[in-house]
Amino acid sequence: SFAFVTDEMASFCLKLCFSIFAVVFQSDDNIRPWIPIETLKFAWSVLLSGDEMKCLRMSLQNYKIKGYGCVVQLMCTMGLLEDVYSSQMRHLRIHHDLMWEYGKTFASRFFLNDNNMPATCDSHGIVCCRACFSCYNNILLYRNTKEWSKKIAILYVDLPSDRKQDLELYLIDWLPLHLIKAQLLEDAYNMIMDDKFLTFRISNGIKHGTQVLVSFTRSFEKEMHSKIESKDHASESKTIVLISKIRHFF
Repeated sequence: SFAFVTDEMASFCLKLCFSIFAVVFQSDDNIRPWIPIETLKFAWSVLLSGDEMKCLRMSLQNYKIKGYGCVVQLMCTMGLLEDVYSSQMRHLRIHHDLMWEYGKTFASRFFLNDNNMPATCDSHGIVCCRACFSCYNNILLYRNTKEWSKKIAILYVDLPSDRKQDLELYLIDWLPLHLIKAQLLEDAYNMIMDDKFLTFRISNGIKHGTQVLVSFTRSFEKEMHSKIESKDHASESKTIVLISKIRHFF
């Protein structure tokens, strides 16, 4: 599908955007959730910001792809994403599980070299070479998922209040999970334990809200058991406290 875009760097940037969608917006119980378009555009704008991403941003502009709304529309045209309107808001998800696997695989090979350019292998001169970089898959995937989630979460917290209003669904559906993936477990714990957050989450749909809170708790417990080194002082007992808090809240 990406061959639809003939410019190599612009095609690479689209692959990166797609891989960000795949690994940042997936949970243990749903790898292809529906994401509000504003949430997706926010994530892309955060992760493709900075001088190190300038060449990728310029490649889209030079190819007449102006703005992340155009990226969304192009991916829908290419058959990578599907969309639906819910509560007068456009939501998107990755079209097929195999496409999600591609996005995950790409994220497991992506890194920048010392010149802030997408790394190419010495043997073939290919960006994110599938053969030469395969041995780093798990390491790079974990690092990218953690760093991308952390950057999105931190940038959201620093947004002005009027901008946060446009991203309310990000707050209640994804911010705690991104804090967990970034291993900011103390921040995630405090957020989920907050009555105002729980009330806001449930007020936007009891059934879906309950499912999301259960997913948060499972992810928190999983990260607690898997983390090796962290400055967070969260203990295993906090998982029990979270479960008890949510149960008593209902």
